[in-house]
Formats: sequence, C-alpha cells, structure tokens
Amino acid sequence: METFGSHEYTYRTPQAGHHHQYVAKPVLNLIEETICQCPNAVKTPDKVKPRILDLGCGNGSFSSFLANQGFEVIGIEESSSGIAHAQQNYLNCRFRQGSIYDLDLTDLSNSFDIVLAIEVIEHLFYPRQLLQVAKQCLRPDGVLILTTPYHGYLKNLVLSLTGFWPYPLFMEVDDLCG
Repeated sequence: METFGSHEYTYRTPQAGHHHQYVAKPVLNLIEETICQCPNAVKTPDKVKPRILDLGCGNGSFSSFLANQGFEVIGIEESSSGIAHAQQNYLNCRFRQGSIYDLDLTDLSNSFDIVLAIEVIEHLFYPRQLLQVAKQCLRPDGVLILTTPYHGYLKNLVLSLTGFWPYPLFMEVDDLCG
C-alpha cells in the first residue's frame, strides 16, 4: 500500500476532546442497544459488558471514559503523543501504538464484541482498511460502531429528502468490506 510520508497529529493534553460532549451519550446508547438486540455479540456467558477495541483512540480519554463505564477497552492510536498521554494518564485500559495500515493483528483477531471508530474514518487515505481491520478484530456477530462529524443542516437535509439518511445505520461489516 502506498504511504504518504510522515505526518502525525500531536496531542498536547490528556483531557477529553470537544467531541465527548456530543458523542458519549449516543455511543453508550448504541453499545447498550448492541447488548440488548445482539445477545450473541457478547460471547462469554460470564461477561456482562462487551470487550471493546477503540481504533484511533487519540489521547485515550474516550477509551478511559468507556472503561469507567465497566467495559474492557483496548485503544489503538498511530500518534506517539496520543499514546504517551493515554498510557501515562489512563491506567484503566490498555493502549497500543499502531496504524491501521500495518497493525499487527495477531492477538487482536476475532477478539472483540465491539469495534469503535469515533470520528476517525474521515482522516484516512484508505477508509476501507479501517473496515477490514474492524472485520478481522470482531468476533462473529460483533458490531462496528463508526461515527463521523456532523457537516451541517443543509447537507443533512438533502440526505434526508433524498432518502439517504441512514441514522442509525446498521449494516453487516461483510457488506462494507466487499
């Protein structure tokens, strides 16, 4: 796969980003819906909460937020400053530095009930790679929760009027990966 040189998003603090204000509640609701509507998503009988992989976890603040809700969370982030903040400040979950383009999936494959990609996909040169990594990391019947930023009323109005407003959108990962 072609690479585009070295570029790193730099995280200056471990504090929660602005997106926590509008993403936290809907993501928690989707996780709860997953638990209720997809009982096979949580494979282990003794598990009450699913195991979550947070792809593009940034500085780890959202991963930590989820871990504080009782979930087992592993965060993956390409940025070395993001991972440094995460590992130093959020000890309630595990973090690994890596890129979805060359991530070692040996111990991640078929291991997660839910894979999250919170406002990540719009930053990727090859978005399909995120879907392929998510598919490989999910257990059978696992769920991918993916968000992307709101781009304005007019655009969303046009999407709604033309029938392309898929909220909430539930699709099989196999359908997306081809």
